[in-house]
Amino acid sequence: VGAALGLLRVSSWVKAVDPTATDEFAVACLYYAGASISLLSAAFGWLTLSTAARQPQVVKSTGNVIHKVQRGLKIVFGDLVILLAVVGSFAARGDASTITVFLSLWASEYTRNELGKDAAAGAKAGGMAAGICQLFALFAALPAGWVADRIGGVKALAVAGAMAAISYGALSTVSNPVSPSGLGVGALVGVSEMGVVISCQSLITKRAPPSKRGALAGAFSIGAAFGILFIGLAGGASYDSLGPGAPFAVVACMNGAVGLFATLVWYLKGQDTDSASEDPEGVVMVTADELRD
Repeated sequence: VGAALGLLRVSSWVKAVDPTATDEFAVACLYYAGASISLLSAAFGWLTLSTAARQPQVVKSTGNVIHKVQRGLKIVFGDLVILLAVVGSFAARGDASTITVFLSLWASEYTRNELGKDAAAGAKAGGMAAGICQLFALFAALPAGWVADRIGGVKALAVAGAMAAISYGALSTVSNPVSPSGLGVGALVGVSEMGVVISCQSLITKRAPPSKRGALAGAFSIGAAFGILFIGLAGGASYDSLGPGAPFAVVACMNGAVGLFATLVWYLKGQDTDSASEDPEGVVMVTADELRD
């Protein structure tokens, strides 16, 4: 939301302050601003973290790296709930990438080609469309977490997957992405997107055994990365060949599949979905200082 409403406007602000500034310099200022925010955030975190937070508990375990990876994969594919969380992360990150890349591109091109506006107006329309989605996603974060705690992550993911399939499917049929109806559907997309993200995170954090949380967090991130790569390839190809609404239809199918998978897991596992998965190997919790000693 901050990027859409603020950071992406840095270039236009630079041009407004100095009309003689080149486009390259204005764009460079945008990246300098982003880098500055990152450095300030890192400095703020380092200065405000307590000593205890800087020395967290870690798991001291035995075995080589290959053995640990094999154990992690065994847990992922041996537990339907964890596998569901990883598959859900694939769809969740694809959801976000579709909004960031293809909705903003669609809104920008429509504003320039169909409404006859200039490039600056197109960029502003793209940021507005993506920003509205992310703004409603931000509003939905806390309610989505509350729902996941109340009904369980699997049920929440089944509901969120169905909502995302419907909302992304509806967005794929919109003719004008910057019209009131198009922006309204975009708001629903943002809510459902956040529901999928929160439900997946709830599942992986509650279900992962203590000694495998790092490895499973990595598997979760890998699933998310593949989701970004997949929608970048499939979404880009479908955008060019089938039209601007095609990437959203692809994502709708992905979320529908996740919703069906979550419903299947819900049916098979019943209420036993939020407790940690069994870890047959004992672990010792130690601090970072103890490991160094």
